[in-house]
Amino acid sequence: MKKNLISFILMLISLLGYSQTEEEYFNSAAAKGQAGDYRGAIEDYTKVIAINPRSYQSYCSRANAKLRLEDYRGAIIDCNMGIAIDELNADMSYGLRGVAKDRLGDNRGAIEDYNKAIAINPYFDGMLYFNRAISKLKLKDDRGAIDDFTEAISIKPDFANAYLQRGISKFKLKNYSDAIIDFNMAIAIEANSELAYSSRGAAKGELGDEIGALSDFNKAIVIKPDYALAYLQRGTSKLNLGQKDSGCLDFSKAGELGYDDAYEYIKKYCN
Repeated sequence: MKKNLISFILMLISLLGYSQTEEEYFNSAAAKGQAGDYRGAIEDYTKVIAINPRSYQSYCSRANAKLRLEDYRGAIIDCNMGIAIDELNADMSYGLRGVAKDRLGDNRGAIEDYNKAIAINPYFDGMLYFNRAISKLKLKDDRGAIDDFTEAISIKPDFANAYLQRGISKFKLKNYSDAIIDFNMAIAIEANSELAYSSRGAAKGELGDEIGALSDFNKAIVIKPDYALAYLQRGTSKLNLGQKDSGCLDFSKAGELGYDDAYEYIKKYCN
């Protein structure tokens, strides 16, 4: 009896140490991931999985680290394992797998995974709707994307990029006034977004407000002095305002910064 009791105590001590090591590896992996050491994080998550092959969170976290390293197929394998372990609560695995599929060009497959993730957890900080919207954009479904950006904003009202992307979709649908409202919101939340300023400038230009457009392009360039597209856009506004020489200088600057189409503008408007 005494021998059995000793064996039980030794087994219990062993199990407690085993569990503690799993936790230590997981915490180490999480810390490495936060510090940007994704390879180190993957190594530690792998150690956790070796100890506990049914560690759903470790598969998800390792998949996320693999996404950061652009190992999309490896991320999908880990997401598949997470889904197999706990399909009913696999919103994170479906969401991450959707991202991986999107990066590999499987936009329809990504949307299917986002749908499954949303069905499990529709209020996951808005990113599921946002990511689904991005996949829809790649399939030229701007109206569907707008609906998803709107859902993302309803969950996270300070989601600057959702306002920005929704505004861009509205711009593409020629709804310039509503697009400007979204760009205003994006700028109010994130004042240093050069893309928000240049996008708002383009919308103002479409509505005939060349002075307002010029002001926004100036702001975009102040934020990002090497922003080739903003130089091209500003050059167009200057031409529309009769400032040909200055506009052509902007076209030239856009070309120097790598926007090759700028030279077509120079041939058309400056020679």
